Amino acid sequence: MKAKLDLYKRVFGSDDGKAVLADMAVECGLLSTHVQGKTIDPNYITFKEGERNAVLRIITALEYDLNDFRELAKPNRSVT
Repeated sequence: MKAKLDLYKRVFGSDDGKAVLADMAVECGLLSTHVQGKTIDPNYITFKEGERNAVLRIITALEYDLNDFRELAKPNRSVT
């Protein structure tokens, strides 16, 4: 498990990795809900929550604080 965690840290700990993770967070709706004024489709919600869960898994493994991550994952932030 430690080897896998070290791999996650190496990949997502770099500036490029953080930029990719921030983009994933925005695209996968990490900081938002998927039921904003839309018709509730359980299949859509399940799919989107799966995406969101994948990003949360990475953030949790890296021990990022979600409050600190909010700035990194702002939707208007561009990935370079």
